[in-house]
Amino acid sequence: MAGAAHAADESPGTWIGGILTDDFAAAGTQGRGLFAVEAQGRYFDIGSGLNQYLLRSGVGYKLSGSLQAWVGYGRFRVRPGQGSPVDENRYFQQLNWSAGEYLGGELKVRARLLQRSVTNGDDVALVARLLLDYSRALNTANPTTLNLRLEPFYDLRDTDWGGKAGLTQNRIYAGLGWQLSQHYVLETGYMKQFLWRDDARNLSNHLLVIQLRAKP
Repeated sequence: MAGAAHAADESPGTWIGGILTDDFAAAGTQGRGLFAVEAQGRYFDIGSGLNQYLLRSGVGYKLSGSLQAWVGYGRFRVRPGQGSPVDENRYFQQLNWSAGEYLGGELKVRARLLQRSVTNGDDVALVARLLLDYSRALNTANPTTLNLRLEPFYDLRDTDWGGKAGLTQNRIYAGLGWQLSQHYVLETGYMKQFLWRDDARNLSNHLLVIQLRAKP
């Protein structure tokens, strides 16, 4: 990981996705078992040919009213501007914690450990991700929320395909969420994704993020 500050390449992009979450309880009741299914397409600078696709699912368990434990698997595909697509397997374990109310909003924390293996490398990467998620209602009559997120990524080991261990990525997000109905929330906003790279210039992506959240 390039620890020193260097000039970075700038690139625009759009991430579009949807996520379904629910529990395993019978209709009209609440259970401790949870599940989630997510799909996402990531489209970068038009004409570059670089696109990414993600399918991810997980199961969780409510340890308490504020703490959840999750495990899951994701399939990630990168279509580079040149060359063949690269597929990646992502296994993860995570804890979700509702940390309480601050400044009129709610703070949530997610700690995720990720194991990554790719078709063009032999080593398995271990990545620690810490997400701080703050949301605050702006309008109660027609529910609208302000969402702020910060998520650094830290590689815990060197790999033959991902570079050296260290801080490799940071995401900063600001957006709005609209309660479309009892079961659907549409969220859109801006995310700056900064990537530190060992063998190339660092990369700063400026992203429009659109996500539909569903809960039956």
